This record gives sequence, C-alpha cells and structure tokens, in this order.
Amino acid sequence: MLNKHILIAGRDTEAGLAVARLFRDRGWKITGLVNNGECSCETTDAEPCVCADLTDRAATGKAVADIEAKNGPVGALFVSIPYLTRAPHSFADTPIDWWQDRLQTWLFNTANLCFHVGKAMTGRKDGRMMLLSPDYKNVPGDCIMEAAAAATLHAFAKCFGAEAATEGVLVNAISPNIPVNLEYLAETIFHLAENDTYTAAQVISLHGKE
Repeated sequence: MLNKHILIAGRDTEAGLAVARLFRDRGWKITGLVNNGECSCETTDAEPCVCADLTDRAATGKAVADIEAKNGPVGALFVSIPYLTRAPHSFADTPIDWWQDRLQTWLFNTANLCFHVGKAMTGRKDGRMMLLSPDYKNVPGDCIMEAAAAATLHAFAKCFGAEAATEGVLVNAISPNIPVNLEYLAETIFHLAENDTYTAAQVISLHGKE
C-alpha cells in the first residue's frame, strides 16, 4: 500500500473514532467524512473532516475529489454507519418511510462512496475498502430494520468486491457482534488496509469470545 491515507466515512461514530485513533498512532494520514445532517466531527490541519450529502452521488463525488486534491490519494476507505438505534421496533411497527431512510443511509451512502473512491482506486490499480455491517443477532429487542439494512452490504461487498478485485482493489464487509469490540475491529481494519493483499469480496465475521 503506497498511499497511507485512509478516508473514514462516519468519522464521528464510535467505530470511526476507534479506527482513526489506531491508524493515527501507526502513521497513517486520516481524513474524516460525515453526512451533512450529522456533521459533528472537528477538523484540524493534521486531520481534516469534510461534510457532504452522501445520499447525493454528485455531492459525494465532489467531496472525494476535493479530499484527494487537498490531502492526496486515498489508499483505504472505511465506511461506518451509525449501527444501533435506541428505540426497539418490530416489523409491524416500522413505517415504510423508516425503511427507506435506513436503506438510503446504509446502501445508498455506501454505494455513492464506493463509486467515486473506487474510480480513483481502480485508476491506480490499488486500494482497500472496508464496509462495517454488524451482526444484530445478540441485540435485545427488535431491530429488524437495522439488521436488514446492514445486511444489504453483505451482498454489495461480495458482488462489488469480485468486480473491483480485477482492478487491484480489495473490498470486504466486516460483520462484528454488537456490542462491537472496537479494539478488535480497528485491528482488523488495519490489517486489511496495511498488510492484506489477497482477501476480497468477503463478509468477515468478528465473533470471537468476549
């Protein structure tokens, strides 16, 4: 990996913070990216943070282009969506607009990011993408909407990962138990970004003994 620059989408989530901390400690350049409506991460000269409407493909493309122009080529992308709502809800209690919102957040945001970051990476024939997609089976209460939305990234990573691998870009979904072991997650993301040259189009389960 020549470009030790990671773009963390969802820099303000607990997973994004944990990954940023580890990569910073190990010498990587970090750029944060958060959705417009949730823009809450602070920006510094050493670690910039950009806000963009990630549901809009053109706005996402402009943000990615600006990031690479100012901070250099992105060598790795980590996508972290806020993965747990605090109000349990059953299938019968979820209006269709809630489903549309969660699918847009999980799938559309990720697809837009992968489209634009992927174009840059495939042009360089090198890159890593890690998509956080947690396993909800141990979460108390009903979480069918989040579980279904997160699982769309499993199929996305498998299909897009197979396509991107032919261009030297390795794409994987990371599926930890909730509550997420943030240290284990960050170490896994770091291994895939810095050391791995083979794993692609996989759903990597982090279900070790806590």
